[in-house]
Order: sequence, then C-alpha cells, then structure tokens
Amino acid sequence: MAKLVLAIATCVSEKLAALEFEPHLLGDPEHPSVICHHQAVAATKTIWLQAYLDTAPVGDRIYG
Repeated sequence: MAKLVLAIATCVSEKLAALEFEPHLLGDPEHPSVICHHQAVAATKTIWLQAYLDTAPVGDRIYG
C-alpha cells in the first residue's frame, strides 16, 4: 500500500510541476504529502487545496 500512495503522490507532484508550479513531497515515504505554493503578481486572495492521498485496502468499507 505504501508504494501505491508514494506513486500517487509522485504523480501529483509531477503533474503540478508540468503546470509550472513548484511542488514538494514531504513526510514519511509511507504517508507522503504534496505541497505547492503559487503567488500571482497581483494576488489579493489565497486558495488552499487539500486532498488526502490515503486509500483503503480492498474489502475495507469506508461508507455505509
């Protein structure tokens, strides 16, 4: 599972880099996080996006 989560985090990081952002992978390789900051020249607001990269093993029920 840890390799899958790291692969997802790496993919997200690469996609952000392709869009000219500056992403960084942080944390333990088993539970990585991707952070990215972009400051527009005339920015007056900040948007923070967060999404968990955790996945549930096959057979685990998350909802209902």
